[in-house]
This record gives sequence, structure tokens and C-alpha cells, in this order.
Amino acid sequence: MRAAVFLTALFATALPAAAQDIPGTEFTFGLWRGAAQSDAAGAFTHCYATLVFAGGDQLWINVSAKERVEVIFSFVKQSYRPDQTFQASLMLESGLPTHGEAQALGGSLISFNMAPVDDAHAFLSQGNWLRLMGVGNDEAYDVRGLGGVLGEVRACRESQRQ
Repeated sequence: MRAAVFLTALFATALPAAAQDIPGTEFTFGLWRGAAQSDAAGAFTHCYATLVFAGGDQLWINVSAKERVEVIFSFVKQSYRPDQTFQASLMLESGLPTHGEAQALGGSLISFNMAPVDDAHAFLSQGNWLRLMGVGNDEAYDVRGLGGVLGEVRACRESQRQ
């Protein structure tokens, strides 16, 4: 069922921002899709991969030009004020959770940032079920391939260094 939702939304979804995909940088990894993005002036901002879930929730994994991993959720049943913050925990089914501050981007979007990139990659590679606790949504998401796709996003980021 997740695959059907993903295929329906494959070309209709993009990272919720004013950014645009950089032509020729698009990639897929299993059910994930991603690309490098630029701002309105054409400057590189980040590389991302995204996955759409049954029910409409969506996940983005970004590696920014600022060398951090941004885990962004869109929860269709939640609504947030821009810049609202939460003490939150990002967890997988194995290992210990990582704690920090999640920030609302407005609407249904919330971001949890992690640095350094190597540590974030190691953490996000240790499981198949991802959950962000403390933001009003208590659901675990099947993110199989997250470690591999994060490697693709990092490779995308490296290709944008100039």
C-alpha cells in the first residue's frame, strides 16, 4: 500500500520550501526519491530524499550546505505555528533515542536537526522504524533503506561542493 501511495505522489511532491530541484541531480533509492535543490537565486541549499506514507504523512531527509542532517516530517493530522519548538526524541526500534529540539516550520511540518553528519548517519542507519516523539504524533514509520538513502543524499551533497 505504501508503494501505491508513493507512486501516486512521486512527481507531485517536493520539499516544502521555495527551493527547486537542480536538473540532472535526481535519484531514486527503493521507494525513496531525491535530488539537490537550489534557492530562488540558483544557489545550492541542500540534497534530500523523500518518502510518502499511506495516509499522506511524508518524510524528508536533507543534508544541508551547512553540514547537518535535517529530518523533516509532514503530519497531515497535525498543525503547528511557525517557529514553535518542542523538546523531542527521535527513535528507532533499536539503540537509544536521540534527544533535542524539534522546530515547527508551520502548517503540518516539523524539523529535527542532527549534527555532525557522520553521527546522524550512524544513528539513522540502525533501524527500520522511525518515530519522532514529543510533537503530538505517536506513530512509527517504516523507513527501510534509510541508511542507504542517506548515503545517496550525502553523495549528492558532496557532488554539489564547488
